[in-house]
Amino acid sequence: MASFITETLQLIDDAVSSYATTVFQGVSSEINTVLVAAGLVGLALIAVNSILAFSTVSMRSYITWSVRYIIVLAIATTWSQFEPIYKIVTDVPQNYGGALLSAAGAGISDDAGLNAAMDEMVTSIFDYSDQMNEESGWLGISISAVLLMVLGAIMACVAIVISTIGKVGLGLAISIAPLAIAALAFNGTRQLFESWSRMTIGIALIPLVLAGIMGAVIGVATQILNSTPAATDLSDIAGFVIVALAAIFMMKNVPSYATGLAGSVVAVGTGVADAIRMTKTVASVAASPVTAAYSAAARMDAGRQAAAGVQERGGGRSAQMAAFITQASRMSRDRQRYSDLSYMRGPSGSPSVKHPKSPSEK
Repeated sequence: MASFITETLQLIDDAVSSYATTVFQGVSSEINTVLVAAGLVGLALIAVNSILAFSTVSMRSYITWSVRYIIVLAIATTWSQFEPIYKIVTDVPQNYGGALLSAAGAGISDDAGLNAAMDEMVTSIFDYSDQMNEESGWLGISISAVLLMVLGAIMACVAIVISTIGKVGLGLAISIAPLAIAALAFNGTRQLFESWSRMTIGIALIPLVLAGIMGAVIGVATQILNSTPAATDLSDIAGFVIVALAAIFMMKNVPSYATGLAGSVVAVGTGVADAIRMTKTVASVAASPVTAAYSAAARMDAGRQAAAGVQERGGGRSAQMAAFITQASRMSRDRQRYSDLSYMRGPSGSPSVKHPKSPSEK
C-alpha cells in the first residue's frame, strides 16, 4: 500500500502542532497579565459592592463568575491545560473518520486513521487500474486504466488539499485561542468566544465531512468494482467514474459543508444562552421596585435621618456617624435580601415573604 497521503499529511501535522504550541505559549503570557489585572479589579469591585450594595448581586452570581474566571485563567494561559482540548479537536475527527471509512468496506482496517484510510482507498483504485491494464494485453495500454489512474491521482490531491486546509485553519484557531478563551470571562466580549468556537468547530468537522464523502465513494465503488472484476472497456467502469467525479466535486465543497454544520451547532447554543439572559432580564425588571426603594439616595437619606435623631437626643459626632453607618448598612442588607426573587417564593411557588415598606412610606 502506498503511504503518500499519510506521510505528506503527517509532515503538515507536525509543523502545525509545533507552530500552534509555540504561538499559544508565547501569547498566553501576555493574556495571563491582562486576566490577573482584570481579576484584581473585579475582586476590588466585588468587595466595594458587598459593603455599599450599589447593585444587587446574588452569591450564586459571585460563585459562577469566580469559577468561570478560574477555568478561563487556567485554560487560556497554560498549554498543559489546553492540550487535552487540542487532542480532542485533532484526534477524535481523525479516528472517527477512519472508523467510518472502515465501516464502508474496501478492506480498510478498523484501527486505521483517516489518512491511512485515504491511502488504502487510492491504492485500491490504482491496483484496479493496473489490473485493467494487464487485461488489455502486455503491449497495449487501456484508456480505462489511464482514466482510473487520473481519477485516483486527482482524488488524492484533492484529499490532501482539503485536509491541509483543515490543519492550517486549526493552527490559526489555536494561535488565537488564548485571546478567544479570555474573552469568555467578560459578558461584553463573550461574542468573540462564540465566533471563535464556531470557526474551530467548523474546521474540526472538515475531516468528518471528508470521511463521510469518501465513505460513500468506497461503498458504491466497491460494489461496482466487485460486479466487474475483469473490466476492460470504459462502459464497464462508467458507474465508478461518475461516482468518482461526483466525489471530487463534493470534496471541493467540504469546507462549506463543515461551516454549515458548525453554524447550526453554535446557533442552538446561542439560542439557549439568549433564553437564559432573557429570563435574567425579566427577573431584574420584576425586582426593580425594590431596587428603587432601596437606592443609594434612599440609603443616604435614611442614614442622615438616623444621625439627625441621635443629634437631637444629644449624641456626639461619633454616635451620629455610627447611627448613619448602621442605618445605611441595614438598608443595604434589606435591599440584597428582598431583591432576590427566589427568596420571596415558597416551596409551592407562591409568595412567602412580603416586601417591607421603604423608609419614605413608613
